[in-house]
Amino acid sequence: MMPREMAKKEDHLLLKAEGLWKTFGATIALRGFNFELGYGEIRGLVGANGAGKSVFSKIIAGILQPDAGDIFWKGKKVRFRNVREAREAGVNIVQQEETLVPDLNVADNIFLGLYKKRIINKKKLLEEAREFIHEKFGVKVDASKPVRELEPVDRKIVEISRALVTKSDLIIFDESTAHLSEIEKAKLYQIIKELSAHNIGIIFISHDITEVLKISSTVTVLVNGMNVGTLKSEEVTLQELERMMFGEISKYSAFRSTTVQSTKKISFFSVRNLTGYNINGISFDLHEGEILGITGLRNQGQRELLLTIYGSLPIKEGEILIQGRRVDINSPKNAIKNGIIYITDKREEEGIFPLLSILRNLSLGALDSLTFHKFFVDQNKERNLAENLTQKFRIKGGSLDQAVISLSGGNKQKVIFARMFAIEPKIVLLSYPTIGIDLATKSEIYYFLDEVKRQKKLGIILYTDDYEELLKLCDRVMFMHEGKIKGIYDAKELDLNKISQVITT
Repeated sequence: MMPREMAKKEDHLLLKAEGLWKTFGATIALRGFNFELGYGEIRGLVGANGAGKSVFSKIIAGILQPDAGDIFWKGKKVRFRNVREAREAGVNIVQQEETLVPDLNVADNIFLGLYKKRIINKKKLLEEAREFIHEKFGVKVDASKPVRELEPVDRKIVEISRALVTKSDLIIFDESTAHLSEIEKAKLYQIIKELSAHNIGIIFISHDITEVLKISSTVTVLVNGMNVGTLKSEEVTLQELERMMFGEISKYSAFRSTTVQSTKKISFFSVRNLTGYNINGISFDLHEGEILGITGLRNQGQRELLLTIYGSLPIKEGEILIQGRRVDINSPKNAIKNGIIYITDKREEEGIFPLLSILRNLSLGALDSLTFHKFFVDQNKERNLAENLTQKFRIKGGSLDQAVISLSGGNKQKVIFARMFAIEPKIVLLSYPTIGIDLATKSEIYYFLDEVKRQKKLGIILYTDDYEELLKLCDRVMFMHEGKIKGIYDAKELDLNKISQVITT
C-alpha cells in the first residue's frame, strides 16, 4: 500500500506555519517560529537539543497545541486538535519516542486503525506485514511477535513501516535512523526519495548533520525556538550549519580519548566463561581507567552480555569477579550494590520516569542518602543534590519541578547520566550512550566519560555500532559474533576499514 499521489501545485505551499509559540512552564520551546514546505520537498530540520525541532513536529502532527500562531495546510488555515485529525488530513509522524503498542504483534501495530470496516484475515495480515518490511528494508521480522520482544532497530523499522502504509501527504521523520544500520539507512533514504517523487512532503529531523545534507533538498536551522535560516543543502557545509547551531565549531570532531599512562594495568573487573541468554563462554578483563568497546553485527549477544553483567538476565555458567573476588549478581539492585550501573539506550522506556519531575528523576539514585527515619526525604538535601547535578551536567530546561518528559532527548540523557553517576559507581555499562543527541551534547558526554575514567579510574564497557565513537572513546574494542568473542583489539590498531573487516570476515 503506497501513499496517495497528489496533483502538483505550484501556487500553494503544502504547509506553512506563522509565528508559532509554545511554552512549558518557564521554558520557551518555540519563539514566533515560521516555516514553509512545498509539495514533494524534503526539508531537513536541525538544531541543538532543546531548540524546538520535536515540539514543532508534534504541533504539526496534532500531538501538541501551539500557544499562539497559525498553521496553513494546503492553503487553508487549520488547527489539528489531535493525532487522528492530523492523520485524516494526511500528516504522519515517526516520533523520536516509541509509540508502538508493546503487547500487540508487528502486523497489528503496522495496520492499527486501517481495517476498521473490514473482516480481517489475520494470516494475510501477517504475510502483508512481513512482505512489506522485507521489500522496504531487506530484513526479516517475525510479524507475529509482540513488539516488546523486538530489538530497538526492529521496533523502529515497524514504526517507520506504520507511517509508510498510511495514506500521507506529509511524513515527519524525527530521529528515525538512530538505531538503523548503514544499509537500512540507505534503504530509508531511497524510500524518502520515492515519496518525494510522488509529491509527498518530508520533514527530516536528525542530529547527524551529514545525513541531513545527504537526504534533504533544503535545511532549516532552529536556535532557541526560532528559525534562523533555511538554506539549500547543496550550498551549505557541515561546518557552516554547526556554526549556525552552536555559535562555534563543536569540539566533537577534535575529541580523542586520553590513554591513562600506567606502568601496570590493574584488572579490577573480570568475566570468566560467562554463559547465558545469547552469550556463550565469554571471558575478558576490564582495567582501571579503561573504556572497553563492544561491537559486531547486530544481535550477536552484545546487549545480552551487558544485561547479564547487570543482573537483568540470569547467568547459566561462569562467574564475575570484582578485584579478584567472585560476586553473585542476580538483579540490577544487587549489581548497583556492587558498584555496577547500566545506562540504557531505551531512554523513554527504561531510562527516565517520564511523569515524575526533573528533581525526582535526578534524586532517585541517591534516595538512601537523602532519607531519614527510613521513609522521609530531606527535601532541602534533595533539591541541593538536583541543583548540583543540573549544573555539573549542564542540564538545560525549566524548573526542576516540571516533568522530565518535557526535556529534549539530549537533556533527558544528561538526567540519566547524572542520576546514575550520583551513585558513584566503579563499573559503568553503556548501551549507545549518544544515540539521538546533537554534536554539542555528544561532545560533553565524551569529555565527561574521558574525565571520569582518568580521575576516578572507572572501568567502562561501551556497546555501540557507531565505529567513529569506538575509535574516539575506547582503549580496546571487543568484537562479538554469535554470542562469542571474535577478538579483542587495541584501539590504536583499528581504523574504520579495519573494524568493518573484522566484523564481516
